[in-house]
Amino acid sequence: MLGLMAAPSIAQDLPQPSPAATNMQRIGLTDFKMEYSRPGVKGRTIFGDLVPYNEMWRTGANKANQFTSSTEFNFGSTAVPAGTYSLFSIPGEKECVLLLNSETELWGTGDYDESKEVARFTAQVEIEDESGERLEFWFSDITENAGILNLMWDTYHVKVPLSVEVQERAMANIKSAIEIDPSWQKYRNAASYCLNSNTNLDMGKDWINESLARGGDKSWYTYWVKAQILNATGDVKSAKIVGKKAIAVGEEAAKAEGEEFQYAEGLKEDMAGW
Repeated sequence: MLGLMAAPSIAQDLPQPSPAATNMQRIGLTDFKMEYSRPGVKGRTIFGDLVPYNEMWRTGANKANQFTSSTEFNFGSTAVPAGTYSLFSIPGEKECVLLLNSETELWGTGDYDESKEVARFTAQVEIEDESGERLEFWFSDITENAGILNLMWDTYHVKVPLSVEVQERAMANIKSAIEIDPSWQKYRNAASYCLNSNTNLDMGKDWINESLARGGDKSWYTYWVKAQILNATGDVKSAKIVGKKAIAVGEEAAKAEGEEFQYAEGLKEDMAGW
């Protein structure tokens, strides 16, 4: 009797017609996450039939999908605060309107509240040669501060540009890290960021000099970062002098270990192009 009474409470783990999926991507210092369900084509005509044109669609199956950003971002050209949103759409033959809404507990479009929309973007529809059986979201074309959110089902493919602010946050993080730990490594990391992002190079020069003064002169790479910054600011003559110093420091350290400095030829080739 107890066994019969308990049976209905046992959860059944069965395959779902529209399985759940999660796709995550970091862009700059921002973490994006797309959580959604993936209905299948199953031989049906999707757009213009199962999903009517010019009508609002939940853009998936089951509960409204969840699009999350850890910082403020741009959805197309619209600034959106950090948070979690549902993504609805209005598909058309040539264009598809994608909408972010702050209401995340919807299971369809019946209670959709336009007053809670935070952004709209009209994307051009691309019809692909090959069909995707299940609806899919993914991120592509990732750069330091931008990327693309892709939506595709069957052959219907649309893209939404995303962008984030990076440099201001990165510089704030750098200054905070240096205040906590003013080591030569932290100063070199800060200078490397300026070099790699090609921004605030004068500050990067000050930081790399501070790194050398605090003990970074024992590392060939610290000199090499300085050489590259000097080259980037147009002081090629000084850059080559410091570049040669980097090689000398690297060769001396390698010799002390009974080895050869394996980066020497590569650095010489780089300097030859300056």
